[in-house]
Amino acid sequence: MANGKVIKVAQGNSVWIKDYYFLSLQRLEEWPDKLDLPSGFFGLMLCMDAGKTDRDHIFSAAAKALENGLCCFSAWGPGCEFTHDVFDQAILKKRPDPEERDEKIILTTWHADESLDEALHDFALLAVPADFFQRRLNDWLIVSVGNKDWDAKIQHRLSDLKKLNDDVLGQEKQ
Repeated sequence: MANGKVIKVAQGNSVWIKDYYFLSLQRLEEWPDKLDLPSGFFGLMLCMDAGKTDRDHIFSAAAKALENGLCCFSAWGPGCEFTHDVFDQAILKKRPDPEERDEKIILTTWHADESLDEALHDFALLAVPADFFQRRLNDWLIVSVGNKDWDAKIQHRLSDLKKLNDDVLGQEKQ
């Protein structure tokens, strides 16, 4: 497992050009000041139970993510709507100018009614950043907080994106 250290778990290919990274934290307060991601911009999927985390810790993580090049955000797990809203607040604080926000809009989503597989599929295979970031973004980071079962599942599912895609699309057909 990747406790406190960002690890690359999947390399892009001709179908999925994204590179995927994983970070496991015991608590959100462990969020690193600096993320070692190569492209300078990144998409983030945060998997956590917001009911176990203070709003200020979520806001602090969001601020650090923005400083490190966050340009696309997805929240999953119990209370993910709240996590999403706090990230939106951090974005507005960092970018109070509406014109700058429009040009470099940071797309944010939450997946309250989806399984981890469905949310991961959406983030890893379907999410697209705003136009400004499309040629600049290649790094997609999934962070799991305080749940070893999620850690294992995320790393396993990212190791075979075709199977993740087939499994999720197969579920939708049923």
